[in-house]
Amino acid sequence: MSEPESLLLRPLLTHEELKDLSRRSPWRAALGIVRVYLLIMLTLSIALMWGGWWILPAVLIIAALQHALSILQHEAVHGLLFNSHRWNEFVGTYLLSYPIGFTMDYRAAHFAHHRALGHAGDPDLPNYQKFPASPRVFLRKLVGDFSGYGALVQFFGRQSGNALRPSRLVGLLIIHAIIFAGFGVAEQPLMYFVLWVLPLLTVTKGLAQMRNLAEHVIRTNAPPGTERLRTFRSNLIERFFLAPLNFHYHAEHHWYTVIPYYRLPEARRMLQDRPGYSTYAEMSSSYLSVLRGAMRGGSFSV
Repeated sequence: MSEPESLLLRPLLTHEELKDLSRRSPWRAALGIVRVYLLIMLTLSIALMWGGWWILPAVLIIAALQHALSILQHEAVHGLLFNSHRWNEFVGTYLLSYPIGFTMDYRAAHFAHHRALGHAGDPDLPNYQKFPASPRVFLRKLVGDFSGYGALVQFFGRQSGNALRPSRLVGLLIIHAIIFAGFGVAEQPLMYFVLWVLPLLTVTKGLAQMRNLAEHVIRTNAPPGTERLRTFRSNLIERFFLAPLNFHYHAEHHWYTVIPYYRLPEARRMLQDRPGYSTYAEMSSSYLSVLRGAMRGGSFSV
C-alpha cells in the first residue's frame, strides 16, 4: 500500500486542528532535553558516590534515560524540536544522537519505516515480521537484543549495508571522549564503560526493540494497511522504561508525524471518538500484554 492510500485509513483532523497541534514549542522541547540530562547526571552521581549494589539499578535507570534520548532524537529526525532547522540538526546530532551511538542519518531509514510500514521496504520489518512466534523464537530475540549483539550489528551497519561515515564517526568519538572525560573528572574513568557503554549496548537496545515489536506486531481482523498500528494506555513503569515522552501514543504518531510528542495526548483526545479510530488502531492495555501475545506460539511471516 502506498503512503497516500495508507494515510486515508485514519481518523481525520481538520486543517486548523492539525495546524494548531503541529505548532512547535522550543521551550518545551528544550525543557524535555534538560530534564532527561538532569536525571542522567543525578543517577550517575548517586552511583559513583555510593557504588556497590547501587550500580545495578543505576544501569537500568541510565538505560531507560538513554532510551528517552533516542525518543528525543526521533523528534529531531522528524524536525519537531525547534522551528530552526539548524538548531534542530545541531541538538539532534550532538546532544541526542552521538551520545547514544546514533547519527541523524537514521532519518532515511526511519522515513522508509513510515512509508512502508509492515512491507518489504520497511527497514524495521525484521524486528517483528516473525511474530507472533513460539516462546523459543521470542527468547532468542530477547537474548540477541539484550546481549549486546543486536546493538553491535546495528552500529556497524551489517543489516543495512550502510557503514558509518568517517565524519560521523569522528563526531561520535569526540562526544564520547567528552563523556569519558566527565567520568575522569569524577576520578572513576572506567565507570564510563559500566554506566554508559554497558547499558547502551544491552538494556537500552533491548528496551527499544521490545517497544518496537510491541508497537508493530501483526494484529488480526484489521483493514489492510492498518495491521501494525497500535497505541497503548500503558502505566507509569512502562512509560519510563518503554515509552517515554508520550511514545505510547504510537498510532497517533504514525497518522500525523508533524505533531510534537507533547501534543500527542491532546491529539489522542481529539481523535479517539472520531470515526475509524477503533478500527484503524488497536488500543492495548499495556506493552507487556502485547509482548505476551507475541510469544503465544506458532509463527507469522509477512
